[in-house]
Amino acid sequence: LGLATTGSYRSTLAQDFNNDGVPDLLVSDVLAPPHLYLSKGCTKNGWLQVVAPINSRVEIDVDGKTKVDWSTTHSGYAATHEPMVHFGLGENEIVDALRVTDPYGNSWEYEHPFQARRRVIVGNPAGFWD
Repeated sequence: LGLATTGSYRSTLAQDFNNDGVPDLLVSDVLAPPHLYLSKGCTKNGWLQVVAPINSRVEIDVDGKTKVDWSTTHSGYAATHEPMVHFGLGENEIVDALRVTDPYGNSWEYEHPFQARRRVIVGNPAGFWD
């Protein structure tokens, strides 16, 4: 992987910092500045990132199958990120539908096919408690 740096590390955050669809790594070091390992866009596979209110159920339909995950801010020990779900789609480039339901029962549905390899923001993730 090319992660040959040594040090005393405390947390690792996996997030797509350069928006190429491949999660990058931000690693905190106790005695030095954090290390940012950026991917080089090394995938031709489809992907979809959905930013949604915390603890929302996120469903997508792709190639006749439904994938489900929950938006969360957790990313390992002592690391957080925006409330997001990252779906790897393999060779699929089209998402047939997207459905999001937050913990309070609010829901958003997009039942029309759309191109993958993008970031979608649903609801009001930053102001969830407003």
